[in-house]
Amino acid sequence: MKRRDFVKQSLLASAGVASVPLVFGGIPVHAGSLRAHRPEAWAQNDNILVVIQMFGGNDGLNAFVPFTDSRYYERRPTIGIPPAQVLKIANPTMGFHPQMTGMRNLFESGKLAAVQGVGYENANRSHFRSQDIWLTGSGAAEVLHTGWLGRWLEATYPTFPLQLPPDPFAVQIGGTLSLMLQSRKGNMGITLADPDIFFKLGRNVIDEAVPSGTPYGDEYLFIRAIKEQSDTYSQRVNDAFNAGRNVGTYASGGLAQQLRLVARLISGGLKSRVFMVYLGGFDTHSNQLGGHASLLKSVSDAAEQFILDLQNQGLSKNVVGLTMSEFGRRTHENGSSGTDHGTASVQFVFGEPVNSGVLGADPDFDVTDSSGDLVYTFEYRQIYSELLEHWFDVPKDDVTQLLNGRFIPLPLIRSSSGAADPSAVREFELLQNHPNPVAASGETTLGFILGRAAPVELLVYDATGRQVAVAARGRYEAGRHRVPVSFRDAAPGAYFYQLRVDGQQVTRTLLVR
Repeated sequence: MKRRDFVKQSLLASAGVASVPLVFGGIPVHAGSLRAHRPEAWAQNDNILVVIQMFGGNDGLNAFVPFTDSRYYERRPTIGIPPAQVLKIANPTMGFHPQMTGMRNLFESGKLAAVQGVGYENANRSHFRSQDIWLTGSGAAEVLHTGWLGRWLEATYPTFPLQLPPDPFAVQIGGTLSLMLQSRKGNMGITLADPDIFFKLGRNVIDEAVPSGTPYGDEYLFIRAIKEQSDTYSQRVNDAFNAGRNVGTYASGGLAQQLRLVARLISGGLKSRVFMVYLGGFDTHSNQLGGHASLLKSVSDAAEQFILDLQNQGLSKNVVGLTMSEFGRRTHENGSSGTDHGTASVQFVFGEPVNSGVLGADPDFDVTDSSGDLVYTFEYRQIYSELLEHWFDVPKDDVTQLLNGRFIPLPLIRSSSGAADPSAVREFELLQNHPNPVAASGETTLGFILGRAAPVELLVYDATGRQVAVAARGRYEAGRHRVPVSFRDAAPGAYFYQLRVDGQQVTRTLLVR
């Protein structure tokens, strides 16, 4: 079989796949249900997500430190971060590890959210299994073979690979393409270490006979298909790299250089939707202090340098970053001055469009699971829901299908700036409640502004996504409106209030103490 024949037959086979009922990672989906929600509109959104995977299970308690809680120091007598060394922020109880000046700076400039207590039910403490759960967007009892972003990209570009877009959907810097970017159709991205080498490999096109009908032949065809994709994109990536630039300095470490390359590709006009970088070494079972500090500095500095680079080039408004690590560490230090595998942990979302702040209750060392580890506050897919729904403009029902369930989005994106009709967003505004925090059994006022008369819903949810109040519902005139809401008998913690106007919605968070 000649190369051109293989390509032709591959396309025909792909057309056949597209005609069968959709199954997203083992989730049966009624034929056409996802495609009925205007995937072409999703494709028009040009927002970018950059994922930093931190392999090994980051110790969130020493990254974002509860420095006023004596129980933290009781459990970590030798590795707890002393209060005087913690980088303080506008939060009375939490602060950053002393090496995390970069993220502290992002937080203080309104470009970083710390999401506390992120995890999932029946947490798995195996690195491999828990990574798969995070990458696929599954529950602990599910085994999926496609990634949450791979499924989204497949649904967004239903004609792939019949039609290849000008730019790769996703770019991973180094390594083998992540499970996060796998779909039923295979890879939904490319891996890249050096654009020049990638370009030269892409030019080395061969046209030779391909064995078929054997396991070897199938593997050969699979690898050949990947190469075809690489050939298509090698010139585009090389052009973007040569046209791009970096403004500012980066550390010499691997993660900083990965993000430097991502920034240069974005600067050069590469329109990929997802970039993925990574850093290993977070499995800190022994002598944790020095090594963990170095890792946190690498992540923190690289994130700040990346955002500053984009900001200096006027490119930061459509880029959001997310840290991701498979689990946190145990609350107690072990006998080797380290920490073992735990459960819930903090994750960071950063970038100019981020609704900056501390989300979620502080770690509660008295409320633990049967192993004595922290109980999660937020299901990790609540972050994915927010990114899909309010960053990539995927309709709510489709997000539910992609994630095999409804997970209330956390209010991490400052506004739905990527909406299909941005002018509609400017017609209303949701104000921060006052007072905030709200005293237990107290009252607060929710405010919003309408640019024109419109039907409105203003709803309040608790941290689990349960609706606890309808603050406003009905048609309101243009202008500023204030609605009092009582939190009598409400449990302390984070709450969300969401304003819905003509199919658009904005969410903010409030705290009850």
